[in-house]
Amino acid sequence: MASPTARYEPEASTTHRKGGAAGADRAAVTNQGEEHSMERRRVFALITALLAMLALAGPPAAEARKHRRHRAASHTKRCHNNKQCPGGTCNAAGQCCSNLGGEVACGATCCDTLQGESCCGTACANLQSDDNNCGGCGVVCGGGKSCQNGACTCPLGQTDCNGECVTTLSDNANCGSCGNACTGVYKTCHDGACECPSGTTDCGDCVDTMTDPNNCGGCGILCGNGADCENGVCQSPCPLCQVNENGTCVPRQCGACEVCSMTTGQCSPTCSPGQSCCGDTCVDTQNDPSNCGGCGTACQAYHTCTNGSCDPCPSEPIDYVTCPVNDPGGHVVAVCCRPETPNCCFGSRGGGSCCGDDTTCCLTNVGDGYCCPAGTQCCANSNFYPCLPAGTPCP
Repeated sequence: MASPTARYEPEASTTHRKGGAAGADRAAVTNQGEEHSMERRRVFALITALLAMLALAGPPAAEARKHRRHRAASHTKRCHNNKQCPGGTCNAAGQCCSNLGGEVACGATCCDTLQGESCCGTACANLQSDDNNCGGCGVVCGGGKSCQNGACTCPLGQTDCNGECVTTLSDNANCGSCGNACTGVYKTCHDGACECPSGTTDCGDCVDTMTDPNNCGGCGILCGNGADCENGVCQSPCPLCQVNENGTCVPRQCGACEVCSMTTGQCSPTCSPGQSCCGDTCVDTQNDPSNCGGCGTACQAYHTCTNGSCDPCPSEPIDYVTCPVNDPGGHVVAVCCRPETPNCCFGSRGGGSCCGDDTTCCLTNVGDGYCCPAGTQCCANSNFYPCLPAGTPCP
């Protein structure tokens, strides 16, 4: 039989092993708690350090961001003349002219090159249509010319002769072409040709070969010994300013705009140089509205004659406004509106009025026009043309 001691030792040994295992477990738990605690302290210390760094760096960084925004704002509001700015160049007003938008800096403004503008000095100009900058800066259109497509051009129907626009159909100094002057007494330009008045012959000067002793019956036929020319035939001499008619000396009958000279005994023109004899009156066909460009060529009522052409509306004593209007015959005529009613209000058939700036132009369905005062509305129909208060239903 085994002894009690021998039986106890295994039991005691078992108890000891259990107690040792429990202690080891407690030691492991304690070590893990200390590790977690140290990790938490390290994280806390790191967070504290980061907060301290942010606190130290925060004000200068914010100030720097504020300064950058201030500089950007200042750059947007104003830039220096002829200096580069984002995408363009600054003008004198501190405005950035965008190169991408087709702008160029010009004085205190930006010229839009996409719209045909160029910078001339300190102002924008369209070189295609500006009369003072035509085709290039400082090129001024004079002599009645206007700028068209970048070239100084005369109005339709006129020709540029040595820098002046003239009507070669009626200009005595440029008849038919530039420099072709109508020389000789009584000659005038008509339809581009130098012509003598009716009843006279071109013998260098315009003469009446029925009465001219130097061109009696034809150019160059001279009546000698003081003989007179009567009905194209040389007659025996009579006293000065008399002619022989069937053997009798009678007063010489001079033509229109002529008088017999008691020095030469011949008929001499009474018209001044540049004048023409129209009927029995000396006139300047360059500015006579009843004989504009030639005898009998009358301008319409209220029109003036300038350089042999009828102008629709006079500029003196007041500057009228010209309104092109269709007349009942389908022709375009000019109606002159006074400066106080400068707005053209004419329908398709020519009826209408000249409206003031404080009125409204109303066009009817039958081709007429009329003016309604401020605060009213147009209510036109085919029978009458009322102006009713604004908002009132039209009848």
